[in-house]
Amino acid sequence: LKFNAGDISSLIRKLEWAVQNKNKLDAMKNNVNKEFHDKYSDRVNCQQLLGIYREAMQLQNSME
Repeated sequence: LKFNAGDISSLIRKLEWAVQNKNKLDAMKNNVNKEFHDKYSDRVNCQQLLGIYREAMQLQNSME
């Protein structure tokens, strides 16, 4: 949940919304977990690193 930094009223409104909308909050949590897994899991990070290494090796080979 986003609220305005330093604005206690904004924080209170968001917390009240969260208490009153547990189902929506649960859905948000599930979406965030899926997005994190899809973008930042060990598998994804490993694939990205391997791609970077492949590109670096190809660049090195083309310069020789």
